[in-house]
Amino acid sequence: MKLFLITLFSILIPISVFGQSSGRDRCAVRDCLCSVLADDRVERNDQVIRQNRRYGIFFQEDEFEISSYQDVEISNLLSINNQPHPNITIIGYTDGCGEREYNRNLASNRANTIKLKILEEVPSARISIQVEEEETSNHNPDSRRVDIIFHTLSSLSTSIEKIPADVYLVDGSGSMWEEWGTWRELVNTSFAPGNRIYLSMMTGCRNGQSINSVDPQGGTEIWYSYWKVLEYMEEGETLLIISDFDTDIPLSQYEANLIENKAIGQGVRVKVIMSSD
Repeated sequence: MKLFLITLFSILIPISVFGQSSGRDRCAVRDCLCSVLADDRVERNDQVIRQNRRYGIFFQEDEFEISSYQDVEISNLLSINNQPHPNITIIGYTDGCGEREYNRNLASNRANTIKLKILEEVPSARISIQVEEEETSNHNPDSRRVDIIFHTLSSLSTSIEKIPADVYLVDGSGSMWEEWGTWRELVNTSFAPGNRIYLSMMTGCRNGQSINSVDPQGGTEIWYSYWKVLEYMEEGETLLIISDFDTDIPLSQYEANLIENKAIGQGVRVKVIMSSD
């Protein structure tokens, strides 16, 4: 199985979205979509959240210094992820209150504070920084944070984990079974507060269940699911689609253009993780 990251419309993949028989008509699940939750094995308090290999460090409003508790917790995280030369991505965020340039500097200062702390403990760490700022438009405490991601040796995992996606659309059809554990682990690791996860399934899922409790099955209506999930997104958000696009019904150029124009018109960024033999 070959796995790679692409932009959506560099490919045309077979499946019918519109016409007399739409994806909606072929799905037992409403709109071929289930809104699911990330792995619920999450530890959290007011200052730190732990989830798999991704950790969130939270800050007070307008501040970028870490507390003594967080200082100890970061040391613990480095100990748990005991690697001689860890490959780490740090993503800094703020909420949307205040001037944009000020917020960007604040997010950068938060990220660099964490970077310096990590390098104090592990000077050989390989660290990259991303500054996303303004994750929300209001005073949302979940947006005043820095995410620390400890990468594995997998280049695919690292690529996905560096994408600060707001919404995940995961193909839950039966053809995804072989790599399902990989996809599920990647989504759970990349998931951050405020993200949403949708499964594209014709049957076999329900809203509100954990992604870990779902088994892939049936066919796929990934393009119809994609069309519908755009309606739940806001301008500036990033959608990450994970699918093998294994289907027999052709997608016309007209239909492809409709979907692409809808994403562009809503100001949504789209990335795709695709698997292929």
